[in-house]
Parts: sequence; structure tokens; C-alpha cells
Amino acid sequence: MQSAGALRNTVPRARAVPFFGFVAAVVGAAAVVATLPLAKVPDADLTAAFWIMAGLAAVADARPFTPAGRREALAVYPSVALSFAVLLAYGLGPAILVQSVALVVSSWRMRHAWWRALLNLSQYALALAAADLVLRVADLRPYPADGGLDAAGIAAVVAAAGAWFAVKYGTVTVALKLRFGGRWWPLFARSLTWESLAYGALLFLSPMLVAAAAASPALVPLVVVPLYAVYRMARLAEEQEALTRTDPLTGLGNRHALAGAIAGQMLAHGEVDPCGGDGDSPRFALILLDLDRFKDVNDALGHGVGDRLLIEVGRRLRAAVGEDDLVVRLGGDEFAVLAPGMSG
Repeated sequence: MQSAGALRNTVPRARAVPFFGFVAAVVGAAAVVATLPLAKVPDADLTAAFWIMAGLAAVADARPFTPAGRREALAVYPSVALSFAVLLAYGLGPAILVQSVALVVSSWRMRHAWWRALLNLSQYALALAAADLVLRVADLRPYPADGGLDAAGIAAVVAAAGAWFAVKYGTVTVALKLRFGGRWWPLFARSLTWESLAYGALLFLSPMLVAAAAASPALVPLVVVPLYAVYRMARLAEEQEALTRTDPLTGLGNRHALAGAIAGQMLAHGEVDPCGGDGDSPRFALILLDLDRFKDVNDALGHGVGDRLLIEVGRRLRAAVGEDDLVVRLGGDEFAVLAPGMSG
């Protein structure tokens, strides 16, 4: 049985050619725009503020944030605020370097396949290059040393952030379309509002980071504190959401958790057609079961014993299935097991 992580790192064989063709095009374009700026990094005047932002970026991406029910491909990387600030203050090469280091950390933590990590690196490099081009056209190079902006400068930064988001979100949704099929526009529109708000908040924090760094590098971590507070509140909200998907008696998932997991598996297995699709494509299995004569246990021995029996059944089911399989209690004496990545 394939793990869920392996499934996320798998491309359907029928779609491998167009998908990896797109990956090659993105990686090639990123190499073109990034090679010269990266070659100039050793000669750049990198101050203490740069190294502080670079270190914070790597730490921030050790655990990207993915709201409950959303695809991991659309995870939000807090390092975006820091790499965009580096772009404003130090230029394209240092920004690509900082973002790449942060993404390597997150890809290692999230166990991304090599092609997925390389695609992420390339998408971010192209997004930063698009933003840098807007800044150059707007004559915002060099960026004000004190971080101060007039109205035209603010408009240029907003336009650069928009270019960053258009390239990043656009390439992500095209990659998902080529990998999973379906129409591109519904895929693009589905998460547009949430993604634009999340990344807009990070990108628009960047000018404040630059201004703080110009005043004193020691202020940079203080500016990041509100970002961390928002991150923690989002995590707490996610944990609260997780409680609504947990059966209080057994600690297993509940119907809500099962419905969300099935929806995610249906999307991930979209390449399998109703006739069976590619015989080598992984599938998922849903097993429903209930306990015979459970009412007799409650009537003869009491509900306390019945509850202990349900807890033990849940424990044994959890021990009998794969690490990535989901065991849920639907209610009463009814259980279900969702097994992703079945190969036979």
C-alpha cells in the first residue's frame, strides 16, 4: 500500500508527459532569470538585517501553515514576507537565495519529491523575478535606503506584490490542472480569495520589515512577532476545527472527518475514470463495519462496559491498518476505515 505522502508525490502516468513538460519549462525559465542575479550575490552588500531575515525565513518555513481541508499544495509559507522584504532592500539574487533556502527546509520537513521541491523553488524564483521587473519599470531601484515610500512608491510595491501573486498562483494552478485534470478556471477560482488574502497580508508586511531594518536590525524580529501571533491563532483555530472532527469517546475521527478525507481522496484520485482508468493508478478503499450484538453487551453489562468495548475496538482497528489509513467511528457501534493508495 502506498502512503498518503507517496500519493501526493505521484503523477498519473497518463499525465506525466504534459505535467513534467510544464515542470521543465518552469525550471528552465527560473534558471534563466535566476542565474545572473545569484552570481552577483557574493558581491552584494549584505548587512546584518539581511542575515537576520534570512535566518527567520528558514525557521518560519520549517512548519508551513495549511488550513484544515485545504490541499498541501496550497500551503502558506511565512518566509514570503521576509524574502519579499529582501527583494525590496537587497535585490533579486539575495531574495531568491533566501526563499530557496527556506523552501529546501520546508520540502525536507514535508517530504516532497525532488521534482516537487524543484518546481516550488522555480515558481518562487519566477514570482520574485516578476516583482523585481515591476519595481524596475516603476523606477524603484534602488529602493529607498530609509524604507520610506511616497504614493508612487507604495503603488509600485502593490503592483510588484500583484505580479508576484499572479505568477505564483497561476503556475501552481496550471500544475494542478495538468496533474489532476479538470478545467483550469474552477481550480483557479476555488482558492483565489483565501490565497490572495493570506499572501497579500505577508507581502504587504514586507515594506514595514524594510523600514524597521533601516532603523535598526534589532527591530526586524519585533516586526515578525505579530506575524507569529497570527500564525499561532490560525493554528489554534485549526486545532479547534480538528476537535470537531474527533469522536470524544474513542479519540478516532468522526463522520465529519471521514467526509473531508473522502473529498480529498476523490480529488487526489481524479485521474481514475469510472471504467477503472490506468491499471497502475493507485486507488482508495472505504470499509464500513459495525459490531454484531453490541446492544446485548449494553443491556447485560451496562453502558460503561459498552463504552470500553468501543474504545478497545477502535484501538485494535487502528493497530490493524496502515499508518496512513483513517479509522473513524460513525456513531453507536459503527466504524469505517479509509485506506488511500491501494495498489490491488
